[in-house]
Amino acid sequence: MRVSEEIPEELICAYEDFILTFTDESGERKYFEKIPELIEERKRSLRVDYDDLFSYLPTREHAKELLVNPRMHIEAASQALSRIIKRYGDISTEELELYARGRFHVRFFNLPTTAAIRDLPSYSLGRFVQISGIVIRVSDVFDKPLKIAYICTNCGAVVFADPNEPKPKDCPGCENPNFRRDLDRTELVSWQLIRIQERPEDLPPGAMPKHVDAILLDDLVDEVKPGDRVTLTAVISLRPAKRREDAGYGILFKRYLEVNDVEVPSRVYEKIEITPEDERKILELSQDPKLEEKIIDSIAPSIYGHRIKKKAIALALFGGNPVTLPDGTRVRGEINLLFVGDPGTAKCISGDTLVFTSDGLVRADRLIKEGETAETPDGFISPLESRVLSMTSSLSLEWAAPTVAAKRTQNSDLLEIKTKSGLRIRVTRTHPFLTIGRDGYVRFLPASELKRGMFVAVIGNFQPSEVQPPVTSTLTPDENTAELIGMVLPRARFSEERGRLFLRLMLPASLADRFKELAEPLGPVKLEAHSAALHATVRLKRNVASDLFSLLPTLRHHPQAREIPQWLISADLPVLRGFLRGYCSVEGSYLQKSKRAAILARNARILHQIRLILTRLGVTHPKITRSKSGFRLLISPAQADILRKSLAEGGPVPEPLVKAAAQKKADDQADRIPYVGALLSKLRKNLGVPRSKIGIPTPTLIRYEKGLSHIPRNRLRVALEELEKAARDLGPFPANREIRRELAYLRMLAESDIAWDEIASIRVVHGDGWVYDIEVPNNRNFVANGFVIHNSQLLKYTAQIAPRGLYTTGKGATAAGLTAAVVRDATTGGWTLEAGALVLADRGVACIDEFDKMNENDRRAIHEAMEQQTISIAKAGIVATLNARTTIIAAANPKYGRYDPLRSPAENINLPATILSRFDLIFLIRDEPQEDLDAGVAGHILRARMGTNPSVEPAIPPDLLKKYIAYAKQRVRPQMTEEASRVIKEFYLEMRRQVGKLSAETEGPLPIPLTARQLEALIRLAEARARMFLRSYVTEEDARVAVELMREMLSEVGLDVVAGVYDISGVMVGPFMSAVKRREELLKLLNEMAAKAESRMVSEEEFIRSAVEVLQIEKPVIKREIRVLKENGLIYSPRPGFLKPAARP
Repeated sequence: MRVSEEIPEELICAYEDFILTFTDESGERKYFEKIPELIEERKRSLRVDYDDLFSYLPTREHAKELLVNPRMHIEAASQALSRIIKRYGDISTEELELYARGRFHVRFFNLPTTAAIRDLPSYSLGRFVQISGIVIRVSDVFDKPLKIAYICTNCGAVVFADPNEPKPKDCPGCENPNFRRDLDRTELVSWQLIRIQERPEDLPPGAMPKHVDAILLDDLVDEVKPGDRVTLTAVISLRPAKRREDAGYGILFKRYLEVNDVEVPSRVYEKIEITPEDERKILELSQDPKLEEKIIDSIAPSIYGHRIKKKAIALALFGGNPVTLPDGTRVRGEINLLFVGDPGTAKCISGDTLVFTSDGLVRADRLIKEGETAETPDGFISPLESRVLSMTSSLSLEWAAPTVAAKRTQNSDLLEIKTKSGLRIRVTRTHPFLTIGRDGYVRFLPASELKRGMFVAVIGNFQPSEVQPPVTSTLTPDENTAELIGMVLPRARFSEERGRLFLRLMLPASLADRFKELAEPLGPVKLEAHSAALHATVRLKRNVASDLFSLLPTLRHHPQAREIPQWLISADLPVLRGFLRGYCSVEGSYLQKSKRAAILARNARILHQIRLILTRLGVTHPKITRSKSGFRLLISPAQADILRKSLAEGGPVPEPLVKAAAQKKADDQADRIPYVGALLSKLRKNLGVPRSKIGIPTPTLIRYEKGLSHIPRNRLRVALEELEKAARDLGPFPANREIRRELAYLRMLAESDIAWDEIASIRVVHGDGWVYDIEVPNNRNFVANGFVIHNSQLLKYTAQIAPRGLYTTGKGATAAGLTAAVVRDATTGGWTLEAGALVLADRGVACIDEFDKMNENDRRAIHEAMEQQTISIAKAGIVATLNARTTIIAAANPKYGRYDPLRSPAENINLPATILSRFDLIFLIRDEPQEDLDAGVAGHILRARMGTNPSVEPAIPPDLLKKYIAYAKQRVRPQMTEEASRVIKEFYLEMRRQVGKLSAETEGPLPIPLTARQLEALIRLAEARARMFLRSYVTEEDARVAVELMREMLSEVGLDVVAGVYDISGVMVGPFMSAVKRREELLKLLNEMAAKAESRMVSEEEFIRSAVEVLQIEKPVIKREIRVLKENGLIYSPRPGFLKPAARP
């Protein structure tokens, strides 16, 4: 810690007096009595509670000054400690003398100033603050010089200099200017860089976690590891930014922390504060006979049914007892769950939907590439190389890389959602849309829960993908060429006469001179007047024609089938203005009755492309109507005024836009953010800002705050500027942190790339039997027909109610992924250890979506994390073991699109059996038509829409449930009883006996219904249920509930439906044992039949007929097994309808 001024002697004496004389409530000298312990254990730091320093009258003023001038006071206290150790310590040996000559530190904790990481910029430099967060990165340990020793090359004199000072110029003894550095005598201190990130529970809604770098010195190094939740005291300091950060911006600096004290709290749920009143409610709740039902009803109450699954989640939140055996082996108490759901169950769109890809707008049904598809039980999947437009967690739009597109059968009707602006899309009933609720917060809702008048997210602003225009020799893709393209694209037709190509189109007479000027590079132009219109004919030059078709590939198509090329949508703004100027000149009109401008689009693709161009020019979601020739985009006066100002920069503005812009009225804004008025009012009142200071007319602001009208985006920005100014001087109190969170949320809405469109109608429509979907691994959403759609619900809700919950995806957000990684630190150049999701969720719950999409490094490391609950790293010279005592609740998609009951779980899921076997319970979430269930779902959703469904409200408030779970895990450790043990043992033996009955009649390997892993899972589940009721022992009923859950799992994923027996081999090994034998017999039969054929090919129909007769296997099963054998490379089809065994080496 650098100190730039001399330490006053009286200050050192004051701290010396405090250490020597301060007494606690029992009258003991609290800190002086710790001195012998420090010396005995060779420790160099004494931790001092700030409250003690403040309560000691002689040092009260020093305690206040410590917060604003910490470096001087910390150094003074450290020097005082050094003096006390040398004076009062028993320094009797040479080793202790060497110890006493070292540096000592006083480390202060429990400061009154607690700062959030994202609020650090609001604190002045040099302030002493307390920070809490998660360690996400730890560097190597380096040696940092405090004083560098220089030896005179002439007389040998030693001169010490500060590292920040230049080398001495002259020797003080002989005035020799030559020195050499002596590292042996240089005073060094251990140095380590760590990175602290905000805790998930401290994040404002929808915000990305902030982080700050911190420096550990001397005995603080290696005190923490990635994943630790720490509370540290530190001085705010400044360092120059890295070169790549300040490139082009001048000199920049970055804040970091010089750590004085670091503490890893021993309490697991340190954030969960349980008051005596909370404890009374918890104990009262534990006596409720319907407690279990209430907890189940409190897990994702908006999702109908799935009570068995919700019960399993509830028990996983409580968990069992971790046990350390006499030989040191640790048996985990955490319960791991896996949910396997059909992607088509909830998220599909119709084939005519236009998906926004980096290659342009593509129909969903054309994403499936013929010849590159893989067959699934209900359709096909195809790899997808183009990026798609997708929304991030901060509501910005980016181009994300999807994995596959899927085509699936769909027998039920679809819902058509239409908005007031005219956007429409057809989806399955459970396809989620991003909406904004009446409380002002965004959330995803399935299509079946949408209703007229609600607002859904649509594309507002975006950065186009980089697409370069084709290389041409005669036409330059500039603003003039773009304007010409805008004129010819919607109307031009071509004819060929005597080997020459002619371009013909009808234009308004007012464009005669402008068109002739623009079209002159194409060839000779002939204009003929026809009443109010102009007939233009251009004889295209041969070399120009090829360039024109390169720039406009669809120009030869019929006008109804043309589209705007992607390079033009991605072009610079002047080029966009030129195109829109030309397009509006020929396809624009002014509607006298509605006082609006109208732009004609002859097909849906051009409609959305024009909307994208308008978005880039500042006009969001203009109203869409149908016309005889296609679609019309209606431009309001305010929108027309925006376009008029933009297009005027490069040329004449089309007349329809000029006329519409002249009708502009005050507050005519289409881009409004609904339902945030109440939030704005609450913040304004909490900050004490009068309405007159907001910058919006008071009557108008009152309407916004009362919800009588929705606030325009630009006015929300104005209001936030005033509120943010008022919030700058707020202290770091919990209520103020909430204000900052809400301000950050509103700012995110104001600066987001999405707009909000009101739903005008919802109707049931018939599909064509197929629906389509796209898998986007990280963001889990994409833009289609202008809407933002697709997301997950159940796992995110679980992460919210867990005391330490973390939600992520199998890909992970950093290089560390799910486990941990060694990455090179850009600051030090050395290797650092970075924690992944499971380490960050240590002693908590990690909800991991798309678990099957994890990277290869995580697949290798996840085995240890799920069983031993640690993650070992040995890379780049770093050897470490990190704790990952985490309950994992994961979701995965079937490998083949839909779950195939004839295959084992290991064959259905893209995960090795070694990972699957580490889940205590595996459940399927499927959508199969059942009249009673469908009626229940419909009633649940309809009552929720009408506001008459109490079951959508959690039976236990989430805050209380979170505290209840934390209390149970802190205070309760249930013990197994004889009665409970007997129930579990009887079930285990009963299932294992089934194998004995089969052994006499079955040859080869036998199915295994249960293993010791499932036995341990039963124990954990029974203990978790006992903990749920705050019992200190496990009852017989607890054991029966655990058995019920295990039976349910076995019936869903452990049942070999072909053989009709339970076989956990499908999870623990790979295929079911009966499938192994069946495939061996089919392969043997095919080899026999192929040996008799001249070409070694066997007709597939003949083979299936023989297999049915010889092996007594049903025909559908044989077809499935043939497909599996093909996938495994054991057989192949040399030509359609024939099979042939693969040649073996």
